[in-house]
Amino acid sequence: MASFSAGWQSYNFKAGLRSRFGRALAQKDISKVSRPPVNAVRPNASFSEGVATKDVRINDNTGLSVRIFLPACAIQPGRINEFGWMMRRMGTASEWFPPPGDANEQFWQGANGDAAGSGNGNGAADEEQEGAAGSGGGPYTGYVPNPSGANHQLPVIVQFHEGAFVTGSKDSACNDTFCRRLARVCNAIVVAVGYRLAPEHKCPAAYDDGYEVLKWLSRQAILADAEADVRNSHAQQGGEQGVGDEMRGVTTRLVQELPDPWLAAHADVHRCVLLGVSAGANVADQVARRCVTPHGVNELQPLVVLGQVLLYPLFAGSMPTPSEMKARDAYFFDKPTCELVFRLFLPDDDFSLDHPAVNPLLREHLPPGMPATLLVVADHDILTDRAIAYSVFLKNFGIDVQVNSYKDVVHGFATYEGMVNTPQAEACAEDIAMWITKHVSTRSDATEMSY
Repeated sequence: MASFSAGWQSYNFKAGLRSRFGRALAQKDISKVSRPPVNAVRPNASFSEGVATKDVRINDNTGLSVRIFLPACAIQPGRINEFGWMMRRMGTASEWFPPPGDANEQFWQGANGDAAGSGNGNGAADEEQEGAAGSGGGPYTGYVPNPSGANHQLPVIVQFHEGAFVTGSKDSACNDTFCRRLARVCNAIVVAVGYRLAPEHKCPAAYDDGYEVLKWLSRQAILADAEADVRNSHAQQGGEQGVGDEMRGVTTRLVQELPDPWLAAHADVHRCVLLGVSAGANVADQVARRCVTPHGVNELQPLVVLGQVLLYPLFAGSMPTPSEMKARDAYFFDKPTCELVFRLFLPDDDFSLDHPAVNPLLREHLPPGMPATLLVVADHDILTDRAIAYSVFLKNFGIDVQVNSYKDVVHGFATYEGMVNTPQAEACAEDIAMWITKHVSTRSDATEMSY
């Protein structure tokens, strides 16, 4: 049986949705929305608990941002790495990064994460600002990649948080804990997406944000390759004096749009996995469908999505499933709660529990090339039967599907606050790691596992 604390948390979750969002929906006034405060965790670039984190703003107009989780396995311990290679070659980095040497030993020692540090959320620009602070007022403590190319390349997991489309955050304490664990056990870079929330931003805003993050990751890989080409040309032509006008032009463009140094050094976007939790699983599935269309495949090159992991996905439908009929007052999500959530998420004039964004089982066909899929379901969850039905639906189209079913647990058991540090949550992360390890390089026959 589920614990008393899980039941109490479930009650507060459903009551909070009704009180904080129900009135806004009834009065059709989004100014009535009152979200609970987020217990946010600041980014820390110094490999706290074996993982370094930083925030990057992708789109200033929409506020889209991500948090990058880089596991320590990406680097060689004790190695002094030099960021700003491109800037220094152009003779413009001296004010940001002092050259390595005895006189600046304290600064470069900080690059290995010897002290606590944090990023402030604007990618490469933040790295530069923090470097300046380090050179003048103390050591810079964030991770600084090695520009020589001798860096460990890791697969990329793009993660979409839970929160019923209306709450949650990429940097909440529970999501930070979950993503750190994923980065460690999967030996992968985790990119947690801060997508826009309903009802202020209706469907398909969250889907658009997820797809935009993939385009941004693809762009980072292209920029990283261009930077490597410039570096190799410098080496082949004997340094800066041998650089021709064409190469100077490429270098100037790179200075204007530098790749994120962590991703440039360590991200292998040819091995990308989408992972979503609850409502985030709904987002991940929709983004995966966009990725495999002919337009998506061309637009996202060189990025390739090899798999998707859907943890207790938030789907619904007008025809109730056995689990929905059996557990009318289920943990976290029951029929009235699902209806409230999707009324908040869908456009006002397009609400239906059989909307394509809500009920994936009514789609006549899938785009060819859908990735291998892992579905994680909980024993005491109203959404379980619909997730299993979706696995059968995918199998009918030849998709490699695995279902991991966990006993005596509720919706959110591996990720929600108060449950993310349980043995079941840790076991779930290990199982996800095994599946990802298998599918980043190959696909196999569908199986089902039960715990």
